[in-house]
Amino acid sequence: MKWYGSIAFKEEVEEEPGVYVAKVTPHPYYGDILEVSWKEQQGTKINSDLNISNKLSIVADQQLQSNFHKIAYVTFGGAKWTVSDVKVNFPRMQLSLGPIYTEEDEDDDET
Repeated sequence: MKWYGSIAFKEEVEEEPGVYVAKVTPHPYYGDILEVSWKEQQGTKINSDLNISNKLSIVADQQLQSNFHKIAYVTFGGAKWTVSDVKVNFPRMQLSLGPIYTEEDEDDDET
């Protein structure tokens, strides 16, 4: 199956001298869906969390080749998902999607 969506990259930008903020910039991409699976996780919350384990194969352009370590999220099925794993096999990259992306993820130090 084919996939079209956004891959967003996060980088720290100096807003004013000594003050850095996270800037997330989405870029459109096409790719192939290699695997589709999901799992509901019961926890202490009222609503259970939904985790997907989808895998996408993307032909990497220069933007993706240079910044794959800065990926913040990937859009899939109308939602934003974190990337749990990147397998680099140029010219393609395989992205494994993890839990849903939240705006709090923008404040994290890890990408």
